[in-house]
Amino acid sequence: MSTLVSHLDTDTPERYARQLCRHAQQLAARHDGTASVHAAGALAELDIHAESRGSHATISLDPWGRCRLRARPSQLVICVDADDEAALQRVADIVSRNLARFSAGALQPVWARVEGPAIGGQERW
Repeated sequence: MSTLVSHLDTDTPERYARQLCRHAQQLAARHDGTASVHAAGALAELDIHAESRGSHATISLDPWGRCRLRARPSQLVICVDADDEAALQRVADIVSRNLARFSAGALQPVWARVEGPAIGGQERW
């Protein structure tokens, strides 16, 4: 599995995590859980599922991958995972476009690759 992570400084990390999650939930609800999505030059029918618990949220875009969000004090941490490079870029593209739109261009993720498996069950992001 390939992973990209971005750390975004913001005074309202919870707001953006909730907004991304809510957007995915609304998209899924409008289309019975499956929606046509265009990203990074590809169009696909995706099974969309989003859930939020406290400062954490997860958005699944099956079969492409998932986005995990963690709101920290003054920072939003975003992690995207996918089984292949093309899908990874598509998920990162969707997240980047939506964050830029929701923040009026203030938040532009800069993605860094996370290499290797988690150590001792600990997340590496």
